[in-house]
Amino acid sequence: MIRKEQVRIGMRIVGDDPESPESYPYKGTVTALCETGRNETDFYIVIKLDGESMRQPEISRCCPEGIMRCFPWTVSPEEKRNNIPSTAYTAVETSRGFLFFTHTEEGRRSLREFLQEMADTYFEPSFDLGPVCVYEAEGVLTDLSPVNPEKISLAAYPYARKPEDFRLDVRYRNGMRQTAEDFRGFCHNAGCTVSHRNGNIADTLEAPERYDRHLETLRHMPEAASHEEDETRKTRQQLQRLPDSDYDVRGHRTAGRIPDDPAHAYAWVDRNTDRIVFGSRPPGDRETAGFKRDTGKRSSASPRSTKKKTGPRHKM
Repeated sequence: MIRKEQVRIGMRIVGDDPESPESYPYKGTVTALCETGRNETDFYIVIKLDGESMRQPEISRCCPEGIMRCFPWTVSPEEKRNNIPSTAYTAVETSRGFLFFTHTEEGRRSLREFLQEMADTYFEPSFDLGPVCVYEAEGVLTDLSPVNPEKISLAAYPYARKPEDFRLDVRYRNGMRQTAEDFRGFCHNAGCTVSHRNGNIADTLEAPERYDRHLETLRHMPEAASHEEDETRKTRQQLQRLPDSDYDVRGHRTAGRIPDDPAHAYAWVDRNTDRIVFGSRPPGDRETAGFKRDTGKRSSASPRSTKKKTGPRHKM
């Protein structure tokens, strides 16, 4: 990969097309740099191919004039490629760490599966991967476990810490908030399919805003009937309750729905935030409260039946 500030007219470039892994590396001289947007990677390079590259059938067919447009993540300065053994990746940073995907058929498949799984579980109460940032990256990884991982549950992926001396250029960011705007923005940028359920949730989350705008309009219309404003407000309140009553969306669920989730067998107070946390695997050094599945009612679990009490008892 090459950064915009590295590009100089007349410099030598070497690269290989990730969309055509069977082609040989090509070389050429930079003749132009064309910007296409505001981001650091929104540009392409125009190169004049050398004679050796033009003798490759794949290259001569697609570039009969010997001129090629190259995206920054497909090429490197010739001297860098020759002296520093590095690899280009698409890197995804989540709250749990980094995953890396090569520009190969296997890497693109693995990346699609990972991003689609995030889109499919976006509104689930257990989703905790945000914010998310996608980079074009280049560097050397000594541990290859986070590279092109096979599809598993999101929590079980082999996330890694940010590598040292790694080049990271942002493609897009998303806060992954439980809003229709962030959800649709993520799916658009990541190229994910929107499930019918998640599409309904996004529409439902947007609906109260539309009714708020309509109510504001009615307030400024003297001729508007009072019953119309009342009906609009009532409909808006009903829509507001849908995310927790019908879909159980993270950030919108009611307290009564929390014990119904099998993943919430225990509750404890997080030491760092002083907030109540629900889960199936409580830490060993915290006092916990258990939930009975057969009655749906909370029951205070004896400290002896969970783990040893080490701190003051918090009111639940």
